[in-house]
Amino acid sequence: MLHKLLKKHRPEPQTMIFDAQIGGYYTYKSDDGSWRIYRMLDFTVNAIHCTLYKEYFDHKPTLAEAIAARPAILHAPLHKATLFDEKELELLGAKPIEAGDLEGYVVYLEQMGDTEAEMAATIGRLGHLGRQGAVKLKLTKVGDKVETEEPKD
Repeated sequence: MLHKLLKKHRPEPQTMIFDAQIGGYYTYKSDDGSWRIYRMLDFTVNAIHCTLYKEYFDHKPTLAEAIAARPAILHAPLHKATLFDEKELELLGAKPIEAGDLEGYVVYLEQMGDTEAEMAATIGRLGHLGRQGAVKLKLTKVGDKVETEEPKD
């Protein structure tokens, strides 16, 4: 009986294929109908680390418009579950990460207790990954938990 009750209240899993690109510019349609952009700085076990931009667009922005946009927040760690909330989420393209792009993320890493050596390794890793291109990931969300794996084709 208890097993049936627990099963009845367990949320159904949601899945999506996500093109993860370090240095990638993403756009999505917000609830008010405007298009917004963010740039992926890092993708970790629990979070997607992004730069958020000031501009709102009345059309799907181009990569050139995204690159020219002005940052509003240099670093925002977002739970991976938020990716399931974004409407029409799309990778526009990418520009390789440079050290200056990570200014806000470095402050975050310092606050989290990373050493200079760890931060240098992270910056190097992100620079390398940003030149590798997008990686398709299968994200599975159950409740607030999101698991990540490479899709099996």
